[in-house]
Amino acid sequence: MQTESAPTGYLPLLRDRSFHSFLWTQFLGAFNDNVYKMIVSVGAVELAADQALGGRYLALSGAVFVLPFLLFAGYAGQLADRFSKSTVLKVTKSFEILAMIVGAAALLAGSIPMLLVVLFLLAAQANFFSPAKYGILPEMLPSSQLTKANGLLELSTFAAIVLGSSVGSFLFAHWKSEPLKLGGVLLAIAVIGSLTSLMIKHVAAAGSTEKFHVNPFAEVWSGSKVLYADAGLWWSVMGISYFWFLGALLQMAVILIGSESLHLSETHTGLLVTALALGIGIGSIAAGWLSHDRIELGLVPIGALFMGVCGIFLGLTHTFAGTLVWLSVVGFSGGLFIVPLNAYLQERAAPEQKGRVLATNNFMNMLGVILASGTLYVMHDSLHWTPNSILGLLGVVTTLSAVGIAKFAPSTLDSLLAWFRNRANVPAGSAALPPAE
Repeated sequence: MQTESAPTGYLPLLRDRSFHSFLWTQFLGAFNDNVYKMIVSVGAVELAADQALGGRYLALSGAVFVLPFLLFAGYAGQLADRFSKSTVLKVTKSFEILAMIVGAAALLAGSIPMLLVVLFLLAAQANFFSPAKYGILPEMLPSSQLTKANGLLELSTFAAIVLGSSVGSFLFAHWKSEPLKLGGVLLAIAVIGSLTSLMIKHVAAAGSTEKFHVNPFAEVWSGSKVLYADAGLWWSVMGISYFWFLGALLQMAVILIGSESLHLSETHTGLLVTALALGIGIGSIAAGWLSHDRIELGLVPIGALFMGVCGIFLGLTHTFAGTLVWLSVVGFSGGLFIVPLNAYLQERAAPEQKGRVLATNNFMNMLGVILASGTLYVMHDSLHWTPNSILGLLGVVTTLSAVGIAKFAPSTLDSLLAWFRNRANVPAGSAALPPAE
């Protein structure tokens, strides 16, 4: 890790050539993934013989994108712990180029199975990229910059999701009969992202000497035991996974609100999803600013409480404008919630186990996404709850979870009280981490 004497603030981070390159590398990767995923989703529906089959392919594309994070998370963690994380980033980024070459061929062939195979390859590449992406931050930056770095990382990620989905729809609408142009754009983005990764500075390997586990679930099991042995790590991962569960369920419920409750056009429904994503991005930047040079866990219960209360109001709202506003505030609160947890997880995990811990976190996050799909199916399709009722219940549960955070992780409450006391004069220093348990 870098020394603590480095300058703090967003501007020094953005002037750091290595971090700047890192940020562009991950942005272009997330952007390309979402452009391609949108092309596959829209294209699968249009290429399918009938609407029912199109819906089946649409659901399958979502499952295909999640699957590699469950199957290969253990391998990704082991690579990040054994080799330099900067090397892992550069090598895995180059595989995106190969995937896009195959993707261009799939678009040219107009084959839905081939498109889904490429989507699987992109998700696998993102899976191997992720532990090194999050794990390299505490190795290339001082802890005083860790929260702000995570804020910028989350902002760029959600901006990439929004822009990638929009651009993907636009490109397919204009070039669906010219697949070579679609493939060329995707390949160019992959090449540029790979070139930016070359400017990420080299960091030393973490030095793990544990033997390689052929069974990827063995690594996840070992990571789970590491998490459970440390209450701080465990509750951080549970909080992050709940955020992914909540985000996935919110996104699906909002789409249902647009079609069933408000009877909106696809454009207006897209604006609702965009409001949620941009809210998270802006909230992530605010979390870095409010944390000053600390990992401020006191923001976690604040974010949870506001997510819950605003979620209740969201469930009670039946207008487009009101839904747009409350979604933005829920997203903003989510940014306050998630950024300190991500920074804490990166800082707290032992250097030789950071990849394992972050890979296990990815695995848990994807279980949260799958659980969200199951929850929506049960509540909406089986119990016939309205989308607004589902969002209202989510708000109540999240509000109660804010109380649970204070009860089961009292260090966050201590940090919250200290945060209020120190707003007028925040001393520079180390991250506000709870004691080891």
